[in-house]
Amino acid sequence: MLDPPAKLFSSADHETHFNPSKYLEKYYSLVRPDEFEKETIPFQLKTFYHLFHEILKQKLSAESRLLEIGAGPSINLCLFAAGVFREIYLSDYLLGNRNELMKWLNYEPDAFDWKPYINYIREKNIPIDDNILEQVHEKVKDVLECDVRTEQVLAQPIGQMDAVACMACLEAACETYSDYQDASKRVINLVKPTGYYIQSGYLNQSYYDAGAYYFRTLSTTRQQVVDTLDINGIDVQGWFDFEVPYCGATRTTTSPGTLFYICYGVKREE
Repeated sequence: MLDPPAKLFSSADHETHFNPSKYLEKYYSLVRPDEFEKETIPFQLKTFYHLFHEILKQKLSAESRLLEIGAGPSINLCLFAAGVFREIYLSDYLLGNRNELMKWLNYEPDAFDWKPYINYIREKNIPIDDNILEQVHEKVKDVLECDVRTEQVLAQPIGQMDAVACMACLEAACETYSDYQDASKRVINLVKPTGYYIQSGYLNQSYYDAGAYYFRTLSTTRQQVVDTLDINGIDVQGWFDFEVPYCGATRTTTSPGTLFYICYGVKREE
C-alpha cells in the first residue's frame, strides 16, 4: 500500500485549492499512459453509453429533464445524456467549476477543448454522434450553484426532475457516513417519484488526486452505498463496478481493492 501524500486537503479546502484546469488536464486530456487511462476510463464510458442509450432511453419520455449534482468543470456525462434528455441542468458547489462550464457553453476561446476526448471515445468504438458537442450546447439549459450540505441543495430551485445524477461527488463532499446519508437524502429528494437516480463513486478510497492537490474522500463500501439508497427510497436496478488498477507511481488509487462503480435505480412512490 502506498503511503498517503504528505499533504491531504479536506473537503472544505476545495474552495481554495481545487483547480478546474488542472483537473480537466489530468482526467480528460488523456496524456497519461497509465492503467487508469487504459482501463478505467473505457469502462466508465462504455457503462455510460449502455446506461443512457440502452436502458434509460427506453424507459424515459423524450420530454425528460436531467439534473447533475456536482458536475465539476466537466461535460463528460452530458456526452451520453444529451441524446436522451430534452433538458439538462448542471450544478456544482465551486464557482470556479461553474465558470469553467460557462466558458465552454459560451464558446469562449480559452475554454477546455473537448474534441480530442470525443475522438478518444470513437477510438474505443463507443458510439457517439458527430454533432454531440452541438447537442450538449443545445440541451444544457443552466449551470446552477449547489451544496449537498444544505437542505434545498440548489440555490435556485427548479423542481423535481425525471432523473438526477450524482457522479463521484458525495464522498468528496462528506466527512462522515452520517453526513453522507444526509446528503444522499437531500439529493434524492430532487428526483420525482418513479424517476431515476444515477450515482457513481469509488469504494474503499480515502483520497483522490484532483490534478494540483490531493483531497480526502469518505471511504465507503458497497453495502453502505446500497443501504443509503434503499433508506432514501431508491430501488437499485443496476450496478456496474470495476477494480481500478493500482497505479502507485501516479497515486491513481489509494490502495489495491479500490472499485469504481456506477449504479442506477428508481425512486419509490411516496
